Amino acid sequence: MIRCVLCNRAGRAEVMLAVEARAACRECAARMGTLLRGARPLGHVWALESAEAAQDARDDLTDELVRVSGGLDRADAEEVVRDLRRITAEADDARAHADLAVAFAEMGLVQDALEEAALVLAPGADDDARGRALEAVLSPTLLRPGGLAVLRGLLYPV
Repeated sequence: MIRCVLCNRAGRAEVMLAVEARAACRECAARMGTLLRGARPLGHVWALESAEAAQDARDDLTDELVRVSGGLDRADAEEVVRDLRRITAEADDARAHADLAVAFAEMGLVQDALEEAALVLAPGADDDARGRALEAVLSPTLLRPGGLAVLRGLLYPV
């Protein structure tokens, strides 16, 4: 029997995570989506970067686009990044948002990753996309030490 990494109930793990063979159930995914869409500060769960660090990471992404493109200048590369977010938002494609959440998480853009994941972690969303979004937000590199326990408390207050 598989246990949900968030609620610890056995047999309810329908959304599989690709992180260390863990799983989370649909109810927990939906609760997390609600939490992420709320106005509550979550810095005690995730290692949220400062505005300056986030801008540095975005600048690094732009620099990498300029480097690998062979022809883009910095302004064009910044526009590519803005267009990617705009197109993803307009497409309302859960998988695209989930992939963006994973990409942002890998780049250290924690707040951006959480915002993209929040769009996917809702009832009725594609299970594969929700699994990818959960993979991003439950990544040990994004969670603060003890963050998973704090998250459990926020999802299931006593």
